[in-house]
Amino acid sequence: MTDIQQYFNALPNKDKTRTLGMKASYKFVVKDAGTWLVHVDDGKITIGQTDADAMCTIKISAEHFRQLIDGTLNAQMAFMSGFLLIEGDMGLAMKLNAVL
Repeated sequence: MTDIQQYFNALPNKDKTRTLGMKASYKFVVKDAGTWLVHVDDGKITIGQTDADAMCTIKISAEHFRQLIDGTLNAQMAFMSGFLLIEGDMGLAMKLNAVL
């Protein structure tokens, strides 16, 4: 199991107060690592490894995703530099830090 897979598997155990009141679905397409669907429903996070549709799709390389989650890469800078591509609801993309 990769470190990225482990990260997604641990998401449902994160602090639920950060996602209270949120209803969203995010698809993470991580190049050379996989695709994950993250559903957020008022503090509850569920994960699936599928290519289903989502309200917001994030496309990023495995290297940049690792930097994003370890804090060495800022999501806004990654987006402006073209390292992170967003499709769908930009408002949900702005709330990404609450999920990750």
